[in-house]
Amino acid sequence: MDKIYLKDNYIVTELSGVTSVFGKNYTVYSENTTTFFLNSSFPINNARSVTIDFSRSSSIYNEAGTVAYTTATLRSFFLTNTGFKSPSGGSGGVWGSITGTLSSQTDLQNALDAKQDDLVSGTNIKTLEGQSLLGAGNIDLTKSDVGLSNVDNTSDLNKPISTATQTALNAKQNTLTLTTTGTSGAATLVGSTLNVPQYSTGLLGIHALVPLASGEQTNAAISSQGMASTAMTANRLYSYPFIPAQSITTSNLYINVATLLASSLARILIYSDLNGVPYQKLYESANLDCSTTGIKTATTTFNFVEGTRYWLTLHSSSTQTLTSLATTSLINIKSTGISMASHYFASPTFGSAPTTFVISGTQTAAAPFIGITKA
Repeated sequence: MDKIYLKDNYIVTELSGVTSVFGKNYTVYSENTTTFFLNSSFPINNARSVTIDFSRSSSIYNEAGTVAYTTATLRSFFLTNTGFKSPSGGSGGVWGSITGTLSSQTDLQNALDAKQDDLVSGTNIKTLEGQSLLGAGNIDLTKSDVGLSNVDNTSDLNKPISTATQTALNAKQNTLTLTTTGTSGAATLVGSTLNVPQYSTGLLGIHALVPLASGEQTNAAISSQGMASTAMTANRLYSYPFIPAQSITTSNLYINVATLLASSLARILIYSDLNGVPYQKLYESANLDCSTTGIKTATTTFNFVEGTRYWLTLHSSSTQTLTSLATTSLINIKSTGISMASHYFASPTFGSAPTTFVISGTQTAAAPFIGITKA
């Protein structure tokens, strides 16, 4: 699409795939009986001149491409936007030589009147601190020239502070040295030394409340009543919280098979916590054989830290029956209406417990017993 339009102070022609740009005030427009002529002393790119037949006017559009010109509207565009116009009432021919006085050449006189007079320093061009802006070379200014005679090149780090600021700083506390001597009494400040006794914070967890000796055992029950036997669901992870009130290093973890099932297996796992749900796998035992009854032990050294929430987890391969903690021995992890859940579950294939626990749902039921033996 051919276009002619004004862009800022430039006349832009896009004709037959060629874009030409002319300075608006440096472009002469003229015409004869069949053709428009644009000639520029300041072309930005391509040709210095463009020739446009009248018959082509209707196929040339504005910048948006929405309105086509006519011969009359294209002539009006050129008359309005070129720096010099063809003589009023003339035939539209190209100018010849200028004769007579300058004042009789109205359009040329108007153009010249719009130009800048000769520049005279201090008359129609300002000086800068007595130095003329005319001529070549740099204008050199001193700090006194711009009213900054007291400025120097002192770095920010080495700049002095005011007397008032220094007085205020002198009244502030020096950097403190913290000590934590003792387990009772008030904190004390002596000079720049602050002593804060290490007070006991009381219980940090809800399980394993009584200190354990080496070889003693604990679990996640919150009461001494409520053991049960529960048939497992094949390929299911059962997970419930264990929040010890003391730090425990284990010698083993264990489960109890109440009713055997041939070829059945189980694994004990421990997950970390994130916002009250099982998160990252911290430990996974080898396979525990559930094809015979009795205690099945996973030997491991695992460090439970007091006050930290862990998730004891069992992964079952089949439907063997294990000793379990009844709901009365487990804490409520979530409530919906009047229904309370005792543990989360997931359903990965046995032997492929995920690194990050993916919850399938909750259950209000007994959960498999997992015992903990202190090293």
